[in-house]
Amino acid sequence: RNQRTVRDEAAMRIGAATIEWRRAVERQERIVADSRGVEQRLGEAILRAHGFDPEGGDYRIEEGRIWELREGRYYDAASGAEQKVLKGHKYKIDCLAVSKDGRWLATGDDGGFVRILELSNAKESEARGEKGVTALAFSPDSSTLAIASKDEHIRFWDVANGKATGADCALKGTHANAVTYSVNGKTLAAGTQDGPVFLVNPEDGKSRAMPKGPERPTLGLAYSPDGKILAAASMDGVVRLWTMSK
Repeated sequence: RNQRTVRDEAAMRIGAATIEWRRAVERQERIVADSRGVEQRLGEAILRAHGFDPEGGDYRIEEGRIWELREGRYYDAASGAEQKVLKGHKYKIDCLAVSKDGRWLATGDDGGFVRILELSNAKESEARGEKGVTALAFSPDSSTLAIASKDEHIRFWDVANGKATGADCALKGTHANAVTYSVNGKTLAAGTQDGPVFLVNPEDGKSRAMPKGPERPTLGLAYSPDGKILAAASMDGVVRLWTMSK
């Protein structure tokens, strides 16, 4: 056989392998999409089974509870029994957070108000953001609540004392869609509407941008359990990972 024939056969084998690889990727993507679809359909079925309309309000299904964000109610996902109505919000509730020790529940609304509920005795207090509250996160020791708002600031609230700590991070030109504390509580990661991810010092509010961040809105953040990796999910369909220094 001449060299051209060998080259053509090699090209055909490479082409066939590429097609098979793409089919495998598509199968994996379908599996992931199907699993997400099943999870979504299951959640909707639970809502409908207990008389809720999944398309008629804003809901979140989390740890065996169905949270109705607009009204500030939550229900047991198994029985559908109403467990608590969180009163005090005049505007749509856009975000919530539960402290790691299970003591506190915080809800933030589109008017800039934050309600903090002590779950053991249903005692409520109020913190204040500015404009709409976009994200909330409790520190690992449950003592501090980070409050991100549409006014492009992240403020820190002393939960037990009911006072601002004084630390204030100004993001300048964008606001945070997602915030999460590092495992040791020394850093707050903030993902923004413009895409970049910032690391914020909760003590003084100073921040620095992570390298090679998203260029479209960052919608979710998470640290690995050992704190060595920070993951950011963006509207561009990419999850970015950073190895964190000690």
